[in-house]
Amino acid sequence: RCEEPFEACAKVEALLQDHMAIGPAEAPLADAMKRAHAGLCKMRHHNGKPSCFVYKDFNRWEDALAAVESAMPHMVAYTAETHWARHHARGLQTLALEALQKDSKAFFVLVEHAAAAWKLMPRYCDALRTLHGRLQKVKDRLPDAVKQRLEDRAAELHGDSLRGLADDVARVSEWLETA
Repeated sequence: RCEEPFEACAKVEALLQDHMAIGPAEAPLADAMKRAHAGLCKMRHHNGKPSCFVYKDFNRWEDALAAVESAMPHMVAYTAETHWARHHARGLQTLALEALQKDSKAFFVLVEHAAAAWKLMPRYCDALRTLHGRLQKVKDRLPDAVKQRLEDRAAELHGDSLRGLADDVARVSEWLETA
């Protein structure tokens, strides 16, 4: 985060490619992960050249969520939480869960997504502020009976990243208020 640009880019690229090193069994798992990702995303082209991944069109959020839940085991078996394919899948999963107001599950998926994104994105990136805001909205909708237990579990799993994200968002908010 305070590294030279080349060093920071190299670290992010390594995190985006991070996967489980498992030896000879790796190729079939990598193939299954790529096929699962292809079921969720497609390549957008600009001027005849690949430019970025976009989500496939789903008629209903339930269909998108079912596709992610079918794909995710293949991604988890091969990739680390910061891997690009898992990041894409989790992004779609969070959108579907939020739209369907499945708040307890949305909270946990958003926590993992925010923790991974905080490791990947520039420290004061607006996308992180947006993701933090989405997480707060879902957290605010959680029933009081389970909120503390879910927050404690999230802190246990991703506490350092969540604290770092909250600190960075607070700092940006301060800067914007004084600007």
